Amino acid sequence: MTHPTAAARIPFTPQQRKILLALAATVGLRMLGLFLVLPVFTLYGLQFTNSRFLVGFAFGAYGLTMAIFQIPFGRLSDRIGRRKVLILGMGLFSVGSFLCALPHLFPPPYGIVILILGRLVQGGGAIISVAFAAIADHIEKERRATAMAVLGIPIGASFVAGVIGGPILAGLFGTASLFVLTGCL
Repeated sequence: MTHPTAAARIPFTPQQRKILLALAATVGLRMLGLFLVLPVFTLYGLQFTNSRFLVGFAFGAYGLTMAIFQIPFGRLSDRIGRRKVLILGMGLFSVGSFLCALPHLFPPPYGIVILILGRLVQGGGAIISVAFAAIADHIEKERRATAMAVLGIPIGASFVAGVIGGPILAGLFGTASLFVLTGCL
């Protein structure tokens, strides 16, 4: 099987570049929000409970609901459109992030519950499958692998920025501020 040379490769159209940029920004900002809290989450959760199980459940609640909602959101995006589901998912993620910033406002037994609820809502905004489906909708098969790679670049970059920047920002402004920033992103 021969591979096309650089000169023979078909460039993305301006419309495809616009779509790729929008999707990469959406996925990258979402993942940045996730990775910012990753290094400090356990310490944050232990402020509201002594139960390591509950802190671990709060951490994993995000992944749980994200896994549950990927397929339903993908199917929903087939019916009502990718853009609407992407906006819905980002909205849920933002609401969940703001909830995660609020546990300190509640009495001790309820703070961890609010954190868990916030993480469940955050994960409920499962948009990764929708973003990849949008790539498949707008990019021809021959360029799809490159487009998927372009979508993966901001995920890796947000990981690096998040695990380095998260502890710094948490030290300067408090861990709750990371969730507020995440909700705004």
